[in-house]
Amino acid sequence: LKQYEQSKLIAMFEEHVSNIKFSSRTGVSGALKVIGKLAGSPEKAEAALLIAISIADEGGIGDEEKVVLGKIADALNLSLSNYNL
Repeated sequence: LKQYEQSKLIAMFEEHVSNIKFSSRTGVSGALKVIGKLAGSPEKAEAALLIAISIADEGGIGDEEKVVLGKIADALNLSLSNYNL
């Protein structure tokens, strides 16, 4: 992520959060489409999933978080089982 400006990443993240809050179904779908674009690069895909796991692990990963992580992993063509989840 060093190659990206932090302010742009934060703005993109906040935009997706806002979209998800406005409409969960369409917001999540849009976010997964953006995340899925990283699937073509194994290094970027794994980095994205590891970041998601790290964020979800604040206080432990619950069942709902595992479902969301599974959707992210699917979009990235990765398996959560490779990450002990």
